[in-house]
Amino acid sequence: MISIVGLTKRYGSTVALKNVNLKISEGTTLILGPNGSGKTTLLKLCSGLVRPDKGFIKVFGMDPIKDWVGVRSQVSVALEHPSYKPWTRGIDLLNYVRKMRSVDDAEYRYIIKLFGLGKFMHRYIAEYSSGMLKRLHLALAFMGDTKLIILDEPLVSLDAEGVTALLELIYSRRGECNFLIASHITLGLSDVVDNLCILINGQVVEYGRLSQLAEKYDAWDVYVNMDMREIMEIVGIKKDEKINARLSKNM
Repeated sequence: MISIVGLTKRYGSTVALKNVNLKISEGTTLILGPNGSGKTTLLKLCSGLVRPDKGFIKVFGMDPIKDWVGVRSQVSVALEHPSYKPWTRGIDLLNYVRKMRSVDDAEYRYIIKLFGLGKFMHRYIAEYSSGMLKRLHLALAFMGDTKLIILDEPLVSLDAEGVTALLELIYSRRGECNFLIASHITLGLSDVVDNLCILINGQVVEYGRLSQLAEKYDAWDVYVNMDMREIMEIVGIKKDEKINARLSKNM
């Protein structure tokens, strides 16, 4: 699905990703890593939102920069911090994406109802709370029949109702659509994860099918609010870093 060879990305003197080589299979892939490990940069590169400094990346056989239109016709993206013009209304954005992706009435109504957008979609973005904005942002990403949905910290700013709506959509799309998710909060996501990628200091230290990694490291599930050092001990890395997730034995 995604092929990455020798990928390096810098922001000034900071190296966000360093010589990354990775093949991401179809299914749902969860990316874990401490702050500053390069998770968001990797998602932006897969989306064609930033250019690599070295190496290349192919998404469904296409270069996200050279064939941006082709890639974005197959890929939906919801980064952690949505950025919309404050004078835009939610319904304007919904109708724009609905038209662009030829979303039928039934799907349109379903997503609006599921995320509870009817209560505020006629307001201007400037009036949205962070939770409202996140619901709208995710709804836009799920509209249409794209082959891959990229989600950066999708559970942040969502209340329990919003989390339920998001997980329902992910569950319902499994087998039809692929997901690439970077998240510190893994509650509920562990049930749908097929592949796990661990990034440390801009480099991939582990990638594979979750079932294979579970067998390899005698671990089973991904849990929330644990110490990154425990993951590093499992995969044989010694460094004082933290992340809100780990591989944990299923007792």
